[in-house]
Amino acid sequence: MSSASSYTHRTRAVIYAATKSYNKALSDVLYKEVGDAIDVMAVLPGPTKSNMVKFNAPFVIKPEQHVRWALSDLGYNKQTFGHYKHWIHTNGYRLPLFDAWYTAMKEKSISQSQ
Repeated sequence: MSSASSYTHRTRAVIYAATKSYNKALSDVLYKEVGDAIDVMAVLPGPTKSNMVKFNAPFVIKPEQHVRWALSDLGYNKQTFGHYKHWIHTNGYRLPLFDAWYTAMKEKSISQSQ
């Protein structure tokens, strides 16, 4: 289990992102070594409603949504973001305007929930 953070490398979560990068690298190597014999897939979720993600913002999904989409990729792909929203979310961070917009939406949601 990795995370979209293995690609986005967000500030204030450097240890988390580094750990998730390791998990992705481990999955990549295992896929190359034993992928012919067993299914190996790196799962790279983005923001999913949980004890860690309590805010509501664009691209936050429910765990059930993530699991359903991720399992549909098992046996077909070596990695999955688990939901199309998380693929958009992860790739959006490459665009500075997206990063600023999403951060503002997240901060607004957090301040309204407190």
